[in-house]
Amino acid sequence: MLAEDADLHFWDRVRNLFDSLIGRNDEALTALQSIAREFGIEILEILTDTQSKSGNVTHSNTKAFQFQTACELLISELSIYSTSVIKVSKLKRIELGSNLRVHGSEAAGAFNAIDGVIYFSTQPLHDLNYGRRAFHHELFHCIDYIDDFWKYLDPDWHRLNASDFSYSSTKYKNKQLTVVHRLGFMTNYSMTEVREDKAELYAYMIVHYDAVMAASEQDVILGKKIVRMKELLAHLSKDYDDNFWLQRSRSSTPLPQRDETITSFKIWGEQISSGETWFLASLGSSKPPVAFRSPDQLLKCIEELGAIDFGEMNKLVVGKNLHIKIRVANSVLTKFGLR
Repeated sequence: MLAEDADLHFWDRVRNLFDSLIGRNDEALTALQSIAREFGIEILEILTDTQSKSGNVTHSNTKAFQFQTACELLISELSIYSTSVIKVSKLKRIELGSNLRVHGSEAAGAFNAIDGVIYFSTQPLHDLNYGRRAFHHELFHCIDYIDDFWKYLDPDWHRLNASDFSYSSTKYKNKQLTVVHRLGFMTNYSMTEVREDKAELYAYMIVHYDAVMAASEQDVILGKKIVRMKELLAHLSKDYDDNFWLQRSRSSTPLPQRDETITSFKIWGEQISSGETWFLASLGSSKPPVAFRSPDQLLKCIEELGAIDFGEMNKLVVGKNLHIKIRVANSVLTKFGLR
């Protein structure tokens, strides 16, 4: 995002200062500003409709009850960190406003790398943990931008993924609520860019640490990313130590149970008397393989399972076995007689 001109917030700052001088009865704001001063950051309440000169970010004035909830959330989440972690992140300001939009799309948070600003929405949240993750997601963008010379570029992280995987905003951006079929990712949004993958994993590790660690027991790629994440953070600050992660485990919030299973499949084709036949078997299951009379029927099933984007699907030939391991909704497994 492009830098904001300082004068865009002149009247917001004047009104924020006036409120502090007359002693506005807002205990949450006072407490948040107190913590912010310790960290050396500014809390700015948006009191007028605001748009960046580039038009990338817009947000509106806050409502009192929304603002109070946002302040309380930020007090809780900032208290996770030491002063040195926030200072080394180069975070300078948190702007609180409603109806936050980035490039016209509604957002819970956004980050301006040039100015070190997190924009945080005060809109009512259907899920408090979503708001918590949104803040830590944007904070990690702040960390990721300054942790080395390469900013958001990280080819080493890319190499942790399966060899046939490529990040894509067109494939995955609008699938946040669907099953995450690929191993190595906590959300589909993680698959849009390397920096979003890292920010999503970080946010989930902060809020749902135990659930992420449990998921990594069956997901080797995710396990490698967790190790790499901890290495990057430890390099940034000594406060990202074992005790920090122990505290995250003790405060870990469970994730909602998902009706899905990590499943390994074997796919192969045979030339039999009735013609070319394709088979799909769920490894480790007592169920017999499912037979398909044409590649199109097989691919339709594979699409429902969630593996149609896997590069191996381009290698389907009679006489050759393919193996894939993915996360699948149990209802789909049942539909095709695979469980």
